[in-house]
Amino acid sequence: MLIIDFLIILAYPSKYLKCSNCSTTTILHLVTINSKLIKFYYMWLILLNTKLITSKFNT
Repeated sequence: MLIIDFLIILAYPSKYLKCSNCSTTTILHLVTINSKLIKFYYMWLILLNTKLITSKFNT
């Protein structure tokens, strides 16, 4: 179930990152849903970005 939720958020990040009531992007309601999943998702994004940045500098 956790993997499925993670894949859904991966597929539609903007849908899950935006609050349905407000126009501003918020992560607060996501954290209340599943804080572990969100932490993992953002850690993965940071790791991916750092790998991309370091690979650009290495070439």
